[in-house]
Amino acid sequence: MRRLLLQLLAGIVFSSLSGGCAGTPERSDVRDYLEETTGTSITYVTAPAVFVNKQPGLASSGRDYVYLAPLLISSGGERSCWLWLGIWSTVDRQARDEGASPLRLGALQIVADNEPMDLDLQSVDLLPVGVRRIPYATPVPPTQELLVQVTRSQLQRLGRARVLTLTDRQLGGASRVWRSDEHAVAVLRHLADEIGAARSDPGTGR
Repeated sequence: MRRLLLQLLAGIVFSSLSGGCAGTPERSDVRDYLEETTGTSITYVTAPAVFVNKQPGLASSGRDYVYLAPLLISSGGERSCWLWLGIWSTVDRQARDEGASPLRLGALQIVADNEPMDLDLQSVDLLPVGVRRIPYATPVPPTQELLVQVTRSQLQRLGRARVLTLTDRQLGGASRVWRSDEHAVAVLRHLADEIGAARSDPGTGR
């Protein structure tokens, strides 16, 4: 039953991605909320970008996903920019093979118009100061959740790109490519536009 549910979910997600490629991608609105206990303001988008790596060798409709979305955290007059990544799959690797390792990302780059940007990943268990929860989720429980701190200029660079892809490499393994559609760029552009009036990156002066 769980495997059937994952396969059905894969079809729904793939159909929505295919529809987005054929027309105008759905707008991901920018919203914010206040962490009342810490006084921290979190600005986020309502729909994350979706990156896909097909896995036909594991299942006919097998797909691994990386959901990626930006965060702007404001506290005490300081701002910091982050990317959240949620990793999940339509393939239950442990159900197929009890000894299989769950889906994990290796050393990761985001490639904007053929220009790679290395990402320094950290576990979502280590939340930024003042943040008690992340306003993003995956359709099924993720196999991994990560955060990456970026500068405002990096976020704007990603938002200006025409094509975004992710590449990761497991230790001693081959590279994997995760592909997106134009909606991925729109997601990052919306928040980059929101912070475009900021004068400098926190702690960098850029």
